[in-house]
Amino acid sequence: MQDRLDHALSYINTDMTAYAQELKLEHSERNVRLDVRKLTVLADTDDGITPLLRIGSGENWVGYHLVAHLALHRFFALNHRPVPRMLLLDQVTQPFYPSEVAKDSGNPDLIRSDADRNTVHGMFELMYRFTHDLAPDFQLIVSDHANLPDQWYQDCVRYNWRDGEALVPRAGSTNTLARRREGTNMPAGRAARPRKLGLGRAARDRCAPGSTDS
Repeated sequence: MQDRLDHALSYINTDMTAYAQELKLEHSERNVRLDVRKLTVLADTDDGITPLLRIGSGENWVGYHLVAHLALHRFFALNHRPVPRMLLLDQVTQPFYPSEVAKDSGNPDLIRSDADRNTVHGMFELMYRFTHDLAPDFQLIVSDHANLPDQWYQDCVRYNWRDGEALVPRAGSTNTLARRREGTNMPAGRAARPRKLGLGRAARDRCAPGSTDS
């Protein structure tokens, strides 16, 4: 049993390290790995083992949670494990915006720095490519404020909740999900992106490769 666990973790940790390095997360230069006993992420550094708790910053925390989820789901999908082929993420870009006003706008130009903008872009590119690689066997839904101008990103928009339009309509509203459908059906496995799920605020919902239109 331990050998099987070690074998599985070697694959998961390899993917986590590759994803973390692609996003240029702090302490990702060497090995990044999952500690299944403490349910946390560890990074091997020149000064020793650094747990996620000591890495700090909201950007790193979001990034490491993302790469851990993706690496786990990739292993489960490729090895036909009995785990649902879907992941729902909410507001992954929140730490990158300097204010609520900037965040509500969804404009990537209002993100604090070029490095942060590149990281945000890289996260969505990673999720987009991830679902493409596993399509049609995986669905990724992301609820977020960001609104990247890239065509591949805009092609994935499923719902655009702004100016009073929301996942959960306000009292007296005639808005329904059926009336807010945008675009054409996407292949199963696409990532999706709104702004805020179920809070009655402006939202944007996107589908990267591989989601079903349901």
